[in-house]
Amino acid sequence: QYEQKTPSESFTKNDPELYQGALDLGLSDNDIFKIDSLFHKEDKATVHNPILVVIGIITGMTAIVGSGYAAGRYIANQLYKRKQLTKSTYKKHRWGFRAALVPVIGIAATFGFDDYYMDI
Repeated sequence: QYEQKTPSESFTKNDPELYQGALDLGLSDNDIFKIDSLFHKEDKATVHNPILVVIGIITGMTAIVGSGYAAGRYIANQLYKRKQLTKSTYKKHRWGFRAALVPVIGIAATFGFDDYYMDI
């Protein structure tokens, strides 16, 4: 289901901030491979609505990293660094994202996600 990548191919492991965030959340190498695979799969998806891609990624990542404020910030950081969601796009559509995120990742994670994108 998830594509295994070697550490040299791992976007997360090659970014010190993302990798440290993964370690802080207690993620294993297998979890990191799942995250990288999820993004690799979504990068190849052809979807007319990029918000659907972002919500799909967030749903998949929540299953791996869990929920909570720190998880929300980590998910936002992954999306931002991978150029899946810019801060300007989030800010422009923040109320829609907030409404969509609460049922998917919960209130605490939504606060973490929102704080990251709102530079708090």
